[in-house]
Amino acid sequence: MRSTPNRSPSVACVVGQEVHRMGAVPQRREPMAIFTLEEARTLLPRVKEITQHSYEIVEELQTQLELTEHPREVRRLEAQVNEVLQRWAAAVKELGVEVKGLWLADFDSGDGYYYCWQLGEDDIEHFHRYETGFAGRRPITLLD
Repeated sequence: MRSTPNRSPSVACVVGQEVHRMGAVPQRREPMAIFTLEEARTLLPRVKEITQHSYEIVEELQTQLELTEHPREVRRLEAQVNEVLQRWAAAVKELGVEVKGLWLADFDSGDGYYYCWQLGEDDIEHFHRYETGFAGRRPITLLD
């Protein structure tokens, strides 16, 4: 499994804009579920499956984008990337998991921190406080 996408500048721009537009930055519109670490780890395989599938589609679209120079085709492919990202975020959110960035999922502990997972990680290995975000990730072993 590749851990992070290698996007062209064009796709990175589109993806970055779409992640922000779809609410992947810390914004609460609806209450999310509260998880124990065990519950989050039980749900993780489904989150990974949804994320990996969406990632692979975006990678294929990125390859197509890199091969075309036609503006109309670029717009069509960019729209498809955006649609895949929106579907991915909606599917993850339906599980009660928060989307905080591209291929990044947070499981709310209800105790002031999230169990944090990103594409490429095998398990939930990190957590962070609500206010620190991804930059404040710490090893999950510190919670013991």
